[in-house]
Amino acid sequence: MSTFWTTALSIMNDKGLRQVDLARKCEKPKNTVHNWINRDTLPQADDAVKIAELLGVTVRYLVTGERAENELSPLEQRLLEVCKGLSDPQMHKVIKEAVDIKIMVSQEKKKGSQDMSGSVSG
Repeated sequence: MSTFWTTALSIMNDKGLRQVDLARKCEKPKNTVHNWINRDTLPQADDAVKIAELLGVTVRYLVTGERAENELSPLEQRLLEVCKGLSDPQMHKVIKEAVDIKIMVSQEKKKGSQDMSGSVSG
């Protein structure tokens, strides 16, 4: 299956959207969207734009799976949605947890690369 539909279906699943939601957004019959997906057919550009808007991503992201440097991924967008309405102290906790996770991942990567370089025999 193409990157477009693999990505679109994944985001749809995360957001609880169905094919009928895409059909409504694109003003197409349900069967048309169903056929696009099952036949792995890319929609026309104007429909791809509508689908991207509904999913909260760019067409580029749907087609390539890559995003611009300043573009948020669907998971990053979801994190922002979850954080809306939190108090400042709650936000500080979320930020601290994220920083702690980032540090831990960085340390694990560093340790892994040191282990690999130390195990190579010359």
